[in-house]
Amino acid sequence: MNVRQKAQFRNVINSVAGSTRRRRPYQARVSHFPNVANYDGLGAAYLQKGRETSDLSYFAMAEQSLSKSLELTSSWDVAAASPLTHLAAVCMAEHRFADAASYASQALVAGAGDPSPFAVLGDAYTDMGDYGKAQAAYSKLQPGGRGERDLPGLTYMYDTRESYLRLLHGENAKAIELMQQAVELARSHAA
Repeated sequence: MNVRQKAQFRNVINSVAGSTRRRRPYQARVSHFPNVANYDGLGAAYLQKGRETSDLSYFAMAEQSLSKSLELTSSWDVAAASPLTHLAAVCMAEHRFADAASYASQALVAGAGDPSPFAVLGDAYTDMGDYGKAQAAYSKLQPGGRGERDLPGLTYMYDTRESYLRLLHGENAKAIELMQQAVELARSHAA
């Protein structure tokens, strides 16, 4: 293993250890303070651990925690938006695209003002082959006249997803340009 490969391996190990450190406080909190936010945080930590390890059991634990979070609120409550968005992401990880679209739509109805459910909704439509609906969802991420250009996360979400749609439509040069913009944005804000 060369020096670069060792560094990359160390970063992966530290990332997985980091998700474990993020999960443990939520496990303690839900036992003492079983509320929407703590179950949502635990579910999000399980989701991240599942992504990092490819261990599908973490997705099941995430879904269980997020469902418990939703039991503690109404699906129309603003507080439900985050667990619904995380549930949509769990469904995407499990390739349950119709369920992901449903949860993302419910998160948008809850109306917390977070645009990330549009990203998950667009991803679900993309994976179901409905590129028109995907584009409509992604267009809600497009930075525009609302001062959102200053939000690097929103710009990154839009650029990466628009890049993929362009690639699917054979617009390779534009896809590469958008992905390069997203990578540069990520680099400039990482530190």
